[in-house]
Amino acid sequence: MKKCIKCGIEKPYSEYYKEKTCADGYKTSCKTCMKESVRQWRLNNTERHNFTTKRWRKNHPEKVDYYHQTYRDWETDRKSTRLNSSHLKLSRMPSSA
Repeated sequence: MKKCIKCGIEKPYSEYYKEKTCADGYKTSCKTCMKESVRQWRLNNTERHNFTTKRWRKNHPEKVDYYHQTYRDWETDRKSTRLNSSHLKLSRMPSSA
């Protein structure tokens, strides 16, 4: 168990991100507090965040293409699964004859 320095709640180590430079190998803030901190930083530094994101995408087009393709494949699978399951439901319905 470890106590978060931001919220003060004692939580298990699974609730902390790993950090090699810290003595115990985990960050001092819990995952919940870290996520909130990042969210606040992005809200307060919108232009800087957008600039760095655009620069990264420009410098890594192959990774961006890979992420987009992975998402398209996942979305296609999800839609086909949903359509197939709704088709099965309709085919099981008694006919109204």
